[in-house]
Parts: sequence; structure tokens; C-alpha cells
Amino acid sequence: MRTGLVVFFLSWAVSVQASPLELYGIGLRGVGRGLANTAGARDVFATFYNPAGLIEIDSIEFALVHQINTPWVSIDMERTDPAFAPAFPETYQNTSVALAVPLTGRLAGRASLGALLEVPNGILVRARTLDARRPHWFMYDSYPDIFISQIALALRFFEGFSLAVGVHNNSGFKGQINAQIDMNTNTWSQREIDFEFTGNYGPTVGAKFSYKRLHLGVVYRSPLTMEFATPAELTVNELDAGMRLDLSGAVHPIPMVVASGLEWRAGDWRLELAGHWKQWSSVDDPSVDITIDVQGSDVDSLGLGRALDVPDPQAQPRQSPGFRDTLSLGLGMSYQWSQAVEGHASYSFIPSPIPDQIQHTNLIDHDRHVLGLSVIGHFRDPFGVFMKPVSIGPAVQWNHLAKRQVQKRMGVSDPVGDWAAHGGVLSLNFGIQGAL
Repeated sequence: MRTGLVVFFLSWAVSVQASPLELYGIGLRGVGRGLANTAGARDVFATFYNPAGLIEIDSIEFALVHQINTPWVSIDMERTDPAFAPAFPETYQNTSVALAVPLTGRLAGRASLGALLEVPNGILVRARTLDARRPHWFMYDSYPDIFISQIALALRFFEGFSLAVGVHNNSGFKGQINAQIDMNTNTWSQREIDFEFTGNYGPTVGAKFSYKRLHLGVVYRSPLTMEFATPAELTVNELDAGMRLDLSGAVHPIPMVVASGLEWRAGDWRLELAGHWKQWSSVDDPSVDITIDVQGSDVDSLGLGRALDVPDPQAQPRQSPGFRDTLSLGLGMSYQWSQAVEGHASYSFIPSPIPDQIQHTNLIDHDRHVLGLSVIGHFRDPFGVFMKPVSIGPAVQWNHLAKRQVQKRMGVSDPVGDWAAHGGVLSLNFGIQGAL
């Protein structure tokens, strides 16, 4: 019975590692420019990249973009224990909707609102936490499957300087389960479950400075970490005996992000160099804490109370994953071929926050070399609904996962042993953007 309850509650445990926007980007221009879209953010998806860029939008804009992310990864293992077979990430899809509205009246040209919503296809939240000893891609396994919303307000204080504040969200849940067994009839005399999906919100701040051809952008996104707990109480109505099962941990960790970019604009060309710092070292151990406490005078009289409690805190303490802070660099450019066509290309290097896996854990995540490319065409609306040309185009991004080779130090006691992994993730984006 105890094993069955553990399996049941594990199916509810939430551990989504971060935002898919941070991993894959969003929008057509943004995906094409990779990390280098901090100073150059100027479309409806500036709400995410740098909300201060919303001030450059002069009419109501909307966008609808569909994204497909397909991983091609492989791992060569020294040992093949079925209990620790590697978990491979699946193809992930999402759809994003964004809206930007410049304010009118006395605030015309001085204030803009932006909002976006990213929704995984078919689900709202997928939660999965794997044993850290099982080889898997921490970044790509469970954390893309979560819906995301953001909203921001941008203000132009004077020509050449705009500032924006906004809110970004995370999600999770908490709950309680109560059950009681009637020993006389061998039935449940009580069965109750109460779970709540909860929200967690944090501020974002963006600023843009411009002087002639130079544009500087700075962004801060606050960390978001939600703790979850799903306690379950099982009691026996004829005995002073019961069991409490607790699952808890830190969920949805998004590290603090500080980003800056410097863009040079000349005619039809735009060139930006950007850097992103993420405070991964503050992220807690992503493993689920599971405790079983058997209690009651009838249980204690048999000497089973402490014997059935799991785990022993001294034998299995919570461990720090040792994540490292990262500094990522991106170089991107844009070119306006004509009023009908524009293109964007980029290269970004994103180091892995995962330390060398030389002990019992096997988190695979690699350093990433990211290439982005997008081509956007602008077409006049034949029905006259939109004031400006409608923008349609594809965007593609290739995340090359640098080969990671691990030599373990635990010898024959390690069920996994040495391993090597490599591969990549292809991100395809198709969308439409218009102005009313």
C-alpha cells in the first residue's frame, strides 16, 4: 500500500524547471536574433525581450506564432541498468499570442502597454521529476510544458530614454488528501482531495537609451521559485494508527536574469552584441522530498513507528545541485532588403549551469551554440482590415548541444558509470503579425 501511494503522489509532483521563453525564444524577429534582442527589441514581443522597446510601436499590434521544437540527442552509456535507462526529451509545441497598445491622448507617443500569453499545445502544465541518478536533460525534459503570461507598461521620459515595468508569472499547485479506512467493512470511510493551481508573480524592468546610431538596452527579470507540498493523511478508524505522506520541494525555478545589449543602427542594417547573466547558483535541489511518517500509539506499541518512517534525514539529506551562474553572449543582425522583406540572423553561446557529473547524479545538459535565422515578408491586406502590411514568415533556430563526456568517480558502485552525450534541438516557428 505504501508503494502504491508513493507512485500515486509522484504523479502529482510538480517540477518544471523554467520558462520555455528563456530556452527557445519567442516571435519571429526574436527567434532569429537569439540573445541579441535586448537593445533591438521593437515589436510586440518586446514585452519579453525588453519591455522598454514597446515604446517604439506606434499603432496597435498583434501576433500569433506557433513553435515546434524537435530534439535530436543521443547518449552512450558504459552500463545499461534498466532501472536507470536515460530519459529522452520529446518534441514540444506551443502557441504564443501577443498584443501591444500605444496609449492615446496626453500619453500619445509616451506610453505603451504590452501583453503576451504562451500556451503548450494540448496541456497547460506538465509536471515530471526524474531521479537525479537517471541520465536526462534537465532543461529539455519537463520544463518547457507550462503556460506563461506577461504584461508590461513602457514610458518615454524624454527623447532617447524609455523605461518599462512589468510582471511575469510562474505556476504550480498545492493540495491535501485525507483518507480513512473502516476496518470492519474493509472500505474507505473518508475520501477527500483538495488541490489548487497557484500563481507566482515577479517584476521585470527594462530600459533603453539611444544616442544617434547607438542604442543600449538593459533588462532585469526577477527569480521565481515556488515551493509545493502535497500532504496525505491515511488513518484507521478502529485503531490509533495512521500514516502521513509528504511530497514537497522547490518548483518552477526561474533564475534571476540581468541582460544588456548594445545595438548599432545604420540605414537598413542593425547589429547588436548582448550578454545575459543568470543566477543559477540560487536554484535549490530539484529533487522531490518524500517522507513517510507512521504514527499512533497502537503502532508505537509494536515498535514499528520509527522503523517504518522513511527516509532517515542523516542517511539521505537534501543536497545542493551545485548549479553555476552563467554568462551567455549573443551577436545578431537585421537587414531590411526592401519594404517587403526583412531578415535576421544570430549566433549565441550559452554555457551549461550543470557542473561536472562525477558522483551519483547524471544531469546531461550541455553548453549550447545557438544559430538563429528568420525571414519576414510584409504584405498588404487585400481586405483593408489592417492599416499596415501584415507580416508573415518563418524563423528557425538550431541549438547545437556540445558533446559532454563524463568520467565518474564511484567505480563499480555507480549503476550508470561513464557516459557521453551530444545532439541538438531544432526550433521551427511560423506566425503572422499585423497592426490595426
